[in-house]
Amino acid sequence: MVIAVAGEDLIRLWTGNPRLAESVAPLAALLAIGTALHGIMYIPYALQLAEGKIFIPLAITFTLLAITIPVTISLALHYGALGGALAWVLLHLLYVALGTWLMHRFIGRWAGFPWLAREIGIPFIICGSIGLFAMHAINLTTLSTYMRLLLVLMSALGSILVTFVVSSEMRVAVFAAVGNELRR
Repeated sequence: MVIAVAGEDLIRLWTGNPRLAESVAPLAALLAIGTALHGIMYIPYALQLAEGKIFIPLAITFTLLAITIPVTISLALHYGALGGALAWVLLHLLYVALGTWLMHRFIGRWAGFPWLAREIGIPFIICGSIGLFAMHAINLTTLSTYMRLLLVLMSALGSILVTFVVSSEMRVAVFAAVGNELRR
């Protein structure tokens, strides 16, 4: 969320070049969003392997390859680097949709769309709403780069806290993990 919301400030702080930051920030935001979508699928991928359903990731990989290569080339030719970054987001949106559908179909109804809605949808809505609020807030202010980044970081921490409060399953998982570590 921080890169998607305050990428320009981060890149300006890192490089010291405002023009570069302005031109690269939209690419960084799209790449961060695509990578976050990819991260959503780590646990389902592990579950597919644990269940012995290796045909699922294989089918997903070949399908995504067949679709992504022409889409990436087309978008990059028409929109340049922004098109390539957009293709990254589209690839991972398709990965989440296809992977979730296949999980729902071959592993169990609990592992597909209910999981996506409950475990991903709720935190996404919370973080997305807070992120949009933070983006509008920093765009309406004349704060320094450091203060804008601090506002976005506080918003990100706030979204984690709100998600923790709202999601009983997340609280149970965190407390169980903490309890296991304390017993060691």
